[in-house]
Amino acid sequence: MQTKRYCLVLISLLICFSYTGCKKLFKDDDLSLPRENYYGDAIKLDGYYYHHGTNSTYAFFLYRNGVYLNAHGSSKTDLDVVEREMIEYYDKIRSWKYSWGVFVIRGNILEVEGWRSVGWTGKLPVYKSFYIIENDTTLRYIKDIIDGRETEKNEIYHFKQFSHKPDSTNVFIK
Repeated sequence: MQTKRYCLVLISLLICFSYTGCKKLFKDDDLSLPRENYYGDAIKLDGYYYHHGTNSTYAFFLYRNGVYLNAHGSSKTDLDVVEREMIEYYDKIRSWKYSWGVFVIRGNILEVEGWRSVGWTGKLPVYKSFYIIENDTTLRYIKDIIDGRETEKNEIYHFKQFSHKPDSTNVFIK
């Protein structure tokens, strides 16, 4: 009898998922940081920050209106190629909620909060990343907080001016 109930519940959930889609069943987490305009000069904003990993490059943009845009990773390390990819894929990246977030600067700490894409539920949980501002063109990525768990990091992000920087217009950040 218990097995039949379990099967019925499972079948009901599968039917529900197939008709409504998981994203309609589970609400994305809300950002806890407010979007605030940034008026300081501790960091440069007319380009992007990047980190070369092993055979890859990670990049993000910061905007005067407090918005953060993750350009995601590239399998390339040549910045000219990475920039061409960013221009080519911007329309796709900007349509993904998990590309967006907000940032604040407190003292010499840059705090970023955004959504991350994980799991089968379609729900987007929130993460926080912290960087030490070493100077206006160099950030040291020091930790992440995801699902209440801290992960230590030690990666240097450098700034590169970029005249094709996309705008921060999106439907996800108020």
